Parts: sequence; C-alpha cells; structure tokens
Amino acid sequence: MNAQQVLGESLRMHLQCGQFRMMMVLLFLMAGSLSLSAQKFTASPKSIDASTGNPFKITYSLNASDLQNGFKPPEFKPFRIVGGPETQTSVQIINGATSASSSVSYYLSSDKTGTFTIPGAIANVKGKRMRSNSIKVKVVKGKAQPNTSRSNRQNNNRQGQQQQGSNAATSLAPSDNYFIELKINEDTVYTGQQVTATYVLYSTYSVENLSVLEMPHFSGFWSEDNSPSRPPANREQRNGVVFNTHILKRMALFPQGTGELEIEPLEIEATILKPMQNGGGGRRSIFGRFFNQQRQRVRIKSDSKKIKVRDLPTEGKPANFSGLVGQYRLTASLDSLKTSEGDPVSYKIAISGTGNLKGTAEFDLSFDPKLEVFDPKVEVESYAQGEQIRGNKSFEYILLPKEAGVYSLPKAEISYFDPKRQRYFNSSTRDMRLVVRKGDGSQPFTVDAADEIAGGFKENVIGKFRLYEKGRHFYGSMPFIALLSLPFFIFPFYLVRHRKNETERLDVVGRKRRAALNVAQKRLDEAKGLMDKNDRKAFYNDVVRSLYGYITDKVNMPLGSLSKDNVADLLREKGVQEPTINKFVETVKYCEMAVYAPVPDADNLKGTYDDTLSLIADMEDQLQV
Repeated sequence: MNAQQVLGESLRMHLQCGQFRMMMVLLFLMAGSLSLSAQKFTASPKSIDASTGNPFKITYSLNASDLQNGFKPPEFKPFRIVGGPETQTSVQIINGATSASSSVSYYLSSDKTGTFTIPGAIANVKGKRMRSNSIKVKVVKGKAQPNTSRSNRQNNNRQGQQQQGSNAATSLAPSDNYFIELKINEDTVYTGQQVTATYVLYSTYSVENLSVLEMPHFSGFWSEDNSPSRPPANREQRNGVVFNTHILKRMALFPQGTGELEIEPLEIEATILKPMQNGGGGRRSIFGRFFNQQRQRVRIKSDSKKIKVRDLPTEGKPANFSGLVGQYRLTASLDSLKTSEGDPVSYKIAISGTGNLKGTAEFDLSFDPKLEVFDPKVEVESYAQGEQIRGNKSFEYILLPKEAGVYSLPKAEISYFDPKRQRYFNSSTRDMRLVVRKGDGSQPFTVDAADEIAGGFKENVIGKFRLYEKGRHFYGSMPFIALLSLPFFIFPFYLVRHRKNETERLDVVGRKRRAALNVAQKRLDEAKGLMDKNDRKAFYNDVVRSLYGYITDKVNMPLGSLSKDNVADLLREKGVQEPTINKFVETVKYCEMAVYAPVPDADNLKGTYDDTLSLIADMEDQLQV
C-alpha cells in the first residue's frame, strides 16, 4: 500500500468517527428535547361559563412531582379566592417505572359580569421556566338556583359528572353521597306558635373545613338559635345506604303573620374526603382508608320549606289578650310580708312556660298612692328543653311605703292561646298583702335623706378624725415600735426576691419560654372559657381559629392562603422544626374532625388545650421572623 492509499484510508476512518460523534450528539439532544416536551404544565378547564356569586374551580397540573416548590399563581383579578389552594401529588410505579404528577386547585368567584382572561401560571421545573395556558371566563349575572328535591339529586349528580368529563368546571350540585336536608316539626301552625327547623348534613364521606356561605334570613319569623352545643354524630340508613348525619343548625321560629311563609335554604362550603378508586384492580391496601383519599371542595345547599300560618281564632278571645301563644304560668312574690315605714321591699311578678316571652310587655298595675313605686327591673331567660323553647320573664318592683298600714297589692293577669288544646286560657297572681309598721321616727330612706347622712358623716366623723387619742403620744407606743422594726422584717424578703429576679434575668431560655407561654395563653383565653363550660364543638372550633389567627398575625399570611399545607411550608421557611410542624397539622386535623364526627378522646378538652398551649409556645420559640 503506497502513501496515497494510506492517506485515503486514514481520512475515511476520521470521517466515519466524525459521523458517529455527530449522531451521538443529535441523539442526546433529541432525548433531552423529548424529556422536556414530555413535561406538560396545563390549566383546566380552558374556558368557563360562570355566574356572579357562584364559585368555580380551576386546576393547574404538571406531570412531575415538584410543582409545589416552583409554582407561582397568576393575578386572579377581578376574581377573588374563596377556597384553596388545594394541592395533590400522586406517584405510580408500574413495572419498575416511576411516574409522578401534581396539581394545585383554586376556587374563584366574581361580582362583575363580562369576559375575562386569567393569565397562565408559572412553574420552575428542574431549572426550566414553564408557563401554563390561559383560561377564558365568561361571567353572567347570577340567578337564584331552583330548589332541588331529594328525588332529583341523582339526576343533578349525573349532570355534574358529565360536565367534568367534558372539561368543564367542577360541579357544585347536590350529590347522592352528600346533601343537606331541612326538617320541620310542623307545616301548619298558628301565628306565634313555635316551628322547629333543623338543617341536617348527610354524607357518606368524611367532611372537614366547613363554612357557612349563606344563612337563612327567616323573614316573617321571630327566630332564636336552638342548636345543640354538642351536636351528636349519628348514623342513618336510607335506601340501603348508611350516612353520617350532623346537625348544622336548629332554629326555633315564631311566625309573626298569617298566610304562606318560606323557610329559606342553608348553604355551606366544605371539603369532602373521597376514597380514590383502585385503578390496578388488585386488592386495596389496608392503609388506603387513610392515605388514598381525594379532597374535593364542594358547595351544598339545602331545600327550602313552606309552612301555612293560620290566624288565631276569634271565638273565646279575652279582651286582655296580647298575643301570647304557648303554655304559661304566672306567679308573684314579696321578699318580706312585713316592713316598716321607709324600708323598701321587693315585689316580683314572673311568667314562665313554653313559647316566645321576649315580646311580653310590662303589666299595667295600679298601686296604692301611699306606696312609692320605682320602675321595674326586667329579666328574661330562655333555654331549650329538647326542641322546645322555654323561658322565664320577671318584673321586679321596688316599693317604698310612706305610711304605716295594710296594703293590698294589685294582681297581675295574662291571657294566652294554647295551640295544643286550641283554646284561650287566663292566668293571674294570688292576692297579696303588705303590712307596714310604724317607723322609729327616722325619715324614710330617700335620696335627700342619703345626702343628709353623707353630709353628717363628713362633718361629724371625718372632721374629727385623729391618728391618736387626746392625751396620748405616738412616740414609744406599740405602733411606733412596730414601724421601727418593720425594715428588719422586709429586708430578708427583698433579698430573696432580688436573687430570684436576677436568676430569672440570667435564664434567657426560660424567660423566652415564659413569654411564649404568655402569648399562647392570651390566644387561647376564649377556648379556655369554652372548655370550662364543656362546650365541645365551640371549643374545637376556637382552637382551630386561634391557631390560624396566630399564624396570620405572626407572619402576616393572607387569609385566602390559609391551609394546612401552606402553613406547613411557611413554617419550614421560618425555621420551625419538623416535629412542631407535624404537631400543628395533626392538631388542626383532629380539631376539625372532632367538631363533626366522633374521634378518640374527644371529651378530653383539657388535654387538647394543654397540647395546643404547648404548640403555640413552641412555634413562638422557633419562628424566625
């Protein structure tokens, strides 16, 4: 082989190696671009038809597990955040291959009509900045939602599932698995007769983060809250399905007019924990009950009810009838049957029974002119006896007799209509007499007499007051010796106190801990009062409110961003230790469940209070703000 052939062969080998290297570079670039193109960051749905006042849901999804760390939401104006952010991450391992996805969801609402565009959100994934698609939202003026009866809930639920399948916003319609039922004890009553309206939540799922969106106005009724302080968590079977039931609100309503009156619906927003379906078709894990749950924010609205209100009968109506409806009893009492001239005595008249007593007017009583009568002190007390409202209303008159003698006190009388027996009744106090004896010659106790007594006290007592008696010296007396030796007793106490203060001053850690506990105790003042009253539901609600209130005030976190996950991330950023963060999340979860469902050791309010006190103190110690 000559030199020319050797040179040609060498050149051909170099070209082949160069082509190989070029192919490798191209393959590497293609693999990288495929890897990046495989990561999709999307916003759904792409378009939404909404109405004012009705929330809708949007979701940002990424087929990677680190969306939460590099996610930046857009400006939602003119919309406001009414729920969320809710985060969800899922990981699948199939034949050794691992895939992950994560999402962030918000619930938005608007009071403005028009067509708006929500710009894309931003996500930083492995150093690459990605932007989602925008969402077009058309908002029309909201319309009153029609009442949905129990018979058509299944139809509404089916429509909601069809909407979800067609890339629409999450349906907020009632479901066969969760709904609110309005129960009333009577549908035909008399004016002023009590109607008990109870709103009951039925759910086959666990429920948390419940908030009331719309409270009924109860127009045409005198209303009084009769909700149980510790609503029982019961189970009820309907059509073969077992529901957890919780009383949301119980009201005692007293119609003030006649005709047909409507009891408005109650609307709430809550998070339901739906068990995730086992897509693999295999046996469900024993831990699935706790971990394989999907959180979904839903709005639930009850039906309304109409009642017929009849006017009270005119037959047998007494002339002094003032509108009392129910069953009542009238009593009178004197704190003393005998007194002297100028000595005051208390005359009390009390009405007790079932019904609305708050509108009862004062009695028109005619007392003897020789009795000075002061305006009555009125006290009203109402309480629940089962679903029935009972009450007491008392009128206390102070009588000041001017002359001796025997006085007959005026009788009080009421008339009321009993709807159970459908007739009118009268009730009156018994005859009472007050015996007034001749006084001892002193003037009756009046305001002028009180001024004279005060003036005499100033002139005769204060004007003659001395530190010692006449003819006796202070020097050498027992008080003088006691004052002289007082410093020798005080100094040891001062020395002990000074050393204790110095020790506490040098104990920096202990001083910070005491300050932290002081902050925690102030936060939980109201919860402690509810604990002392054994008001379990209100106690657990206040503990959650106090924890979130502490976070909001301490780190200036917006209310719209408050969620367990967001707070946990923020606490990590602020240097709070992981055990403390876990304790915060578990405490909030436990308290939320304790309000609406039976949980272990729920009656141990003292234990929960002490744990929460320690938790706030720990966060106060560790937060770096």
